[in-house]
This record gives sequence, C-alpha cells and structure tokens, in this order.
Amino acid sequence: RNVFAALTPPPPGRRRAAPGGSGGTGGAEPRRLSAAQREAIGYAGEWFAHQWLCRHYPAANETSWVSRNRGKFFPGDPGDDGLGYDFRVGGGSRPLLFEVKATLGDGGRIELGESEVRTAQRHAGSDRWRILVVTSVLEPSRLRVAMLPNPFGARGRDLYREEGGALRFSYRL
Repeated sequence: RNVFAALTPPPPGRRRAAPGGSGGTGGAEPRRLSAAQREAIGYAGEWFAHQWLCRHYPAANETSWVSRNRGKFFPGDPGDDGLGYDFRVGGGSRPLLFEVKATLGDGGRIELGESEVRTAQRHAGSDRWRILVVTSVLEPSRLRVAMLPNPFGARGRDLYREEGGALRFSYRL
C-alpha cells in the first residue's frame, strides 16, 4: 500500500527553536526523557515500522531493516545509523527508503538528523525517501503508523513548517 497520510499545510507561524536532540523519536517528547528512554521509544518505533512494512510491501523482510536497531532482533549485518534512513525496501537501483520517527503521543513534529537531511535532500526529486511516523508507540490501542512524504520533495514541500534550530558548521583557519 503506497498511500501517504493526508496532511494539511501548516498555518503560518513563528519559527521556534527546535527541541533538544531526540534520537529516533519524533521530536515532540518532553525534554525530561533520558537518553535510554528516547532510545527505547525509537527502537519500539522501528519494530512496529518493520511489522507495518512487511504487511504493506511484499518485498520487505528482515534484510530491509538497515539501522543498528536491526541487530537487536536479527543476526548478521549490524546495521548502520549513518545511512539517513532505517529501512530499504526493494532491490535494484531505486529502492524505497524509510526513516522512522516514533513518539509517545499524537505526533505533529519531527526532527531530522544530519544524515537524514542529507539523504532526504538527495532524493528530493523522487518519492523514494519517506518518513514513517509511529505515534503512541507504547499504547497498543492507540498506536498508528503513518507514511509522510519527503519534506524536501515536491509532494511534501508545502506540508511542513520548518521549526528552526541551529545549524552547526566546521571550519579551519
């Protein structure tokens, strides 16, 4: 099933500073969560995303999971968190790439890391790079997986509002 969630363009608003680092979570979690809690939320989100992908994409299987979290369930390749996505579905030169963001609540905000931004920008001209948002990840009765388009692509460009935050640059004198 290749259906993106129905998003509406966000209202114009003030840019706010982005929340602190959130690992694999959706970025809307309270700052009081420990690193271990954020990691567990991200891990659970990837597990549910794996199940969702296997139900909706016949080509999805354990080798589709490419982040380091795969090593907690599957032997072999330990995974790589620097790819800019957590799952690669399909073979050949045009697989679908899915970045997972999980949240304890209803979602509404995501935070992308450096490799995720770089990969999303590289694939902005296609629908290959996508976001899977897993909301209410620790509440099975409310849990939902929604597929969102690439914020840098034509399909998603007007459906997100940049919240702000700092970009860091290195330089050498």
